Amino acid sequence: MKVKEIRERSDDELRKQLGDLEEQLFKLRFQKSTGQIENPQKMREVRKDMARVLLPWLPIGGLVRTQYDSMAKIREVRVPLLVLHGDRDDIVPFEHGRRLFEAANEPKTFYAIRGAHHNDTFVAGGRAYFDVWARFLNGL
Repeated sequence: MKVKEIRERSDDELRKQLGDLEEQLFKLRFQKSTGQIENPQKMREVRKDMARVLLPWLPIGGLVRTQYDSMAKIREVRVPLLVLHGDRDDIVPFEHGRRLFEAANEPKTFYAIRGAHHNDTFVAGGRAYFDVWARFLNGL
């Protein structure tokens, strides 16, 4: 994907493209974690494309190396798990959090926070948010 192509797209087209790229990356990470990935280099390409969409003016492609392979790591978690996720999260899509939770070992609890983005979960969640935390901690 060329920077010129990105600059010619509307904001809505870019949002859709970014969402598609996030979905591709999630699927590739899942394939990698289950040993089913056919082309590991594809992950790097998708991350570069995401960087180009988000920061088209910055030559960031060579800098994108950080990997958060949560899907592979979640299977190693052997302690009680509480996942709190905002249903309006624009950093980690809600569905990704849900799938990560589904891949986790028991015991586990998922709590969807209505109206919450990525960094305002305790504000949007209000009292119910803290009640979920308390129940979880008291159960340990």
